[in-house]
This record gives sequence, structure tokens and C-alpha cells, in this order.
Amino acid sequence: MVAYAEILVVDDEPHILRAIERELRTKVARIHTATSAKAGLDLLDRTHIDLVITDYRMPVMNGADFLLAVNASYPEIPTIMLSGQADIVGVSAALNAGALNKYVNKPWDKDALFSTICSTLEQHKARSQRDKLTGCWSASELTRRFEQLDEHPQRPWLLVMLDIEDMSKINDQLSVVVGNQILSDCAAQLNAFQSIKWYRAADKFISLLEYSSDGHYLLKNIQVWVDNLARETELNFKVKLLLSEVSSWRNKSINQYNIAARKQKRREITDRMYWLEDSQEQRDVIELKDVISDIETARFEAFFQPQMNLVTQQIDGCEALVRRRLSDGGFQSPNLFMPLLTQHHLVDVVTVTVFEQVLSLVKSLREQNIKLKVSFNVTPKQLEKGFIYNLLLGYLDDYKACIAQVGIEMVETDKIEDFDAVRYELERLKSLGVTAALDDFGTGFSGFDSLCDLPFDAVKIDGRYVRSIGTNDNSRVILHSITQSAKTFNIDIVAEWVEEPNQIEYLKNQGCTHAQGYLISPPLCRLDFLNYLHDYQA
Repeated sequence: MVAYAEILVVDDEPHILRAIERELRTKVARIHTATSAKAGLDLLDRTHIDLVITDYRMPVMNGADFLLAVNASYPEIPTIMLSGQADIVGVSAALNAGALNKYVNKPWDKDALFSTICSTLEQHKARSQRDKLTGCWSASELTRRFEQLDEHPQRPWLLVMLDIEDMSKINDQLSVVVGNQILSDCAAQLNAFQSIKWYRAADKFISLLEYSSDGHYLLKNIQVWVDNLARETELNFKVKLLLSEVSSWRNKSINQYNIAARKQKRREITDRMYWLEDSQEQRDVIELKDVISDIETARFEAFFQPQMNLVTQQIDGCEALVRRRLSDGGFQSPNLFMPLLTQHHLVDVVTVTVFEQVLSLVKSLREQNIKLKVSFNVTPKQLEKGFIYNLLLGYLDDYKACIAQVGIEMVETDKIEDFDAVRYELERLKSLGVTAALDDFGTGFSGFDSLCDLPFDAVKIDGRYVRSIGTNDNSRVILHSITQSAKTFNIDIVAEWVEEPNQIEYLKNQGCTHAQGYLISPPLCRLDFLNYLHDYQA
């Protein structure tokens, strides 16, 4: 702490200033001197100061009045009076006003003076909510925040650490003053965004984010700031983001030693982002780390499964299905990773990823004059909170024509809590030309209430009923009931999991308008899907 401090010494005797400067110049970042109270106040107006040391007997304004003036304008700066001729009344006034922290007699013992400086700075640091140099929240506030998070252990939180590379080398080779300027420049950038609370711990900036969809987008904002920091400051330095799970720091101090130890085992996520490994990490933390890495490196990919029109025998639609690319080049199906995304509230993030890939495909199809509706999955919660409409609205200016070729399929893994909100959202989406289908009808929470109360354009029959055609009378009755209801509402009927030729004829006779399944095609990556369309049309 003291090594980074800039100290102002005020005394009307130059030889006293020179003596103190000699004793302290190798122990603190910088010594500023002034020979009068007025000169000291002027210097405070234009310079960052961590501690003020002043004499008592000085012309025009004595040390006690000077400290009262300092406290009035800079109450966050701790102070020491160094004097052999102090007036007890004046010193008491400064003490009672909280303007004086410590008193040291002249002549002083150099070790005792340095010890007083250290203890004053440490005590002030422990009491302070804000760091004086950067304006960020203090390390003591970070500790208090950790204690609050201990009360909610079920909530996943990330510790995001902004690490300025080679900071110790900058301090050694260029001076601590230059290092302080870098910290101040970084903090000015970070504090401009009030949505994120930053703490300073030595030469690191730390933020705590609940890693959900909202936390992910805050993390993306931080990444943008990291990219801009070095370009927008006058000094040339590199910054990296170090991520870890908050629980891995419990019972451990966030100090230079522990940070350096974990940096030795850091795992690269991107060229500017790393995960700080910890040997005690639990399985769920390791899974979270892998999810963050896969999101950042675009490993969640959309595959497209064609839908065949049973009347025209043409492919006029497809469903985008998300897959997770594994390190061995294979792909993981949603039933294995969606529970983890749901647990960490990251479904919105992956939905955005899939939607952007849907838009890219539609744009490519339009360039080839292929009219085809591309649908992607959404949840009732996303509709209830207006997330999907706002998502599409953000791309409307650049992709208006493309969005008209987009459809949504509402999966009812969750129960609809607010039918009015969902209805309103579907109507807003229809105003953009977006069609809506009720997915997996007959399972989960999908039921006739949804079909009756909400303006869907299509219903998708769950594949389990399709697979049992000809083998299960109960499924046949349910399937017939679904198709008859859909025809009553005059909406399209899409059958999923179509795998046998005999299923096609039966479904067509039941009134199904579209079929989707491996008989037509498995889900395909973008390139293979485009090739499939060309071959099918040929």
C-alpha cells in the first residue's frame, strides 16, 4: 500500500522538507512538498495525494487550520501532524473535527515516522469505501461483498479481474507514478459505465457478476472496454481479463501471491480472456467454465432440419436446432447441455447466437432467390418478458426483409404464467412478418389451452406420436384429436420425427401439411443444408 502512495509534506522550513524527502523517497511512490498552507492547498487542487503530513507553526495559516481546510475539501485524505511546537487548542480542534489522524513529535525517529505513515494508510484503507486514486470501491468493500455472497451460495457468480500486464515492470522501470497514472486512466474508463461495480485490489480491478444472460452481456461489454482501454489512453499497456468462480476464492485472500499462483495455471479462452484454474474446483464450476469458453469461441452452432410440404413435396421451411461443438470435432445434442444453460440462465445468450445464424442463412437464401421460412426455438419466459421481439427489433434496420422469412417455435418446457403477455408478444412478432408455431404439442405443458388462447400459425406434433403410428391405438387417437383441432383453428400441422415412408401417407390423410424427420433429412450444418437444397431442387 505505502509503496504506491503519493505524499504531500507541508513545512515552512526547507531543510525539514529535504530531510523527510530523503528518508521516504525510496519507500513511497512520490513526495510532493510545499512551504506554506496555501501552496499545499493549491497542489491538492491539481495533484492526486494519498496522505498529507504538515507542520503546525507556519506563517499566515497554521497546521491545524490547514488540516481543517484539507478536510473540508478532501475528507478522504488521511493526515499526520509532525511538529514540536503545536498549540494544544488548535490540535484538539483538528482532532475533534476529524481532520487529523495521527500526531508525531519533532525531532522524529525515522522508523517511527515511517511506521506511523504505514499504519495511517492501512487504517484509512480499511475504513474507506472508495479508493482515492481510482474512485473504485475499496478492497475492504470487496471483502464485505464476498460475505454477502456467502449468504446465497446457490447463485453462480463470476469474479472478473482486469489484469494490467507487467505492472510491476512498469512500476520498476518507469516509476510508480507512471503506474498510478495507468491505474487512474483505466479506472476513468471503467467508472464511466455505472452498470458494473468495480473494486480495486492493489493493481487489479475486480468485478463480481452473476453469470446469467444479463451477466454474460455485461462481460461482453467489459471485453469491449478491454479492447479499447490501451487505444484510448496515452500510455501503452496491455490488459487481459482473468475469470474465476467466486466460490473458489472463499477462505483465500485476493492478494498478489494467490493471484500469481493461479495465473500459472490459467487456461486461455480467447486471446484476451483467461480462466484462473483452481485445483479444488467442483464439477459444476468446471462445467460453467467450459460453457463460458464455448460461448466465447462460438462453439454453439445452428443445424438446420428441412421441412417438406406434403402437398407440393417441396422444402419450404426448416428448423434451426442448436448443437455444441466438442473438442474432438463431434457435436453434443441439446438434451445434454440445455439443463446446464437453464441452470445458469444462459438460454437467452444461446438463443441470440442461434438467431444470428438464422439471419445469416436467410440472407444467403435470399441472395440465391430461395424463399424458405427458417424457424428457431424460443421459450414462454422469453415471450413473456418481450425478449424475442426486442431481439428482432435490434436487427430490423439491417435485416427487415430477412426477418419476414423468420419463424419462431415455442417449446413448452416451462408453463406459461402470463397468457396475455405471450399473446401480445406473438401479435407484435406477427407485425414483423414472423410466424409462430407451437412445438412438441402433446408433451410437457403444451396443451389445448395454448392452442385456443394464442395466435399460432402452426402446431408441431411431438414425434413420439408419429413414431407409434400403426403400433399404438392410444397414440393414434391422440394424433387424430390433435390434427382435427388444428384443422378447426385453420392452422398448419407439422409432424416431427418422420422416419418411415408409410408415416407420410398416413399423416397426409390426417391433414398434416408438413413433415420433418430423418426420412427427409437429419439436421445439417449450414453448408450441408445449402447443398441439400440445391440437390433437392435439382
